[in-house]
Amino acid sequence: MPFDQINDSRTDLENTDLAVIGNAIPKFYASWNNTITYKNFDLRVFFRGRFGYDVLNTTELSYGNRVALPNNVLESAFTKHEALSDTYMYSDYYIESGSFVKLDEVTLGYTFKLNTAKLRNFRIYVTGQNLATFTSYSGADPDFILDNGFGNEINGRRLGLDPRDPYPSTRSFLVGLNIGF
Repeated sequence: MPFDQINDSRTDLENTDLAVIGNAIPKFYASWNNTITYKNFDLRVFFRGRFGYDVLNTTELSYGNRVALPNNVLESAFTKHEALSDTYMYSDYYIESGSFVKLDEVTLGYTFKLNTAKLRNFRIYVTGQNLATFTSYSGADPDFILDNGFGNEINGRRLGLDPRDPYPSTRSFLVGLNIGF
């Protein structure tokens, strides 16, 4: 087909083959925070998540195809996508569910009750943050994917596209002491 007969969907909207193949805006956001106390122990747990939205996995799109050889490719280029021998192409083949639940924070503490003249109590605790992400998404952390629906691009990030550039979320731990005078 000569180049002048190729359908340019961006400029010829009357003769387009564009179709909606996913929804990049979550249907539901949820969070759950609970604090449980037993005697002098306290436990705080915080979960959050997003549900019912789609992500274009650009990591698989770019590096999950053997056409990119001899450059770096993912293992999936030789397993999951081994039948692919086409060029880098946006397709609904790479659309995945972005739904996830994240265990954002857990804090476990113990309070010593002293009731002395100078110290009423002190509490020692340990907190873990970004402990786990539960998702079927095969790319990086789906929490980094733009999903707020404000236009096409915000700070170089596009709605529903895995940007491939953020560093992975770090898991961190904190040990603390609270003193009550």
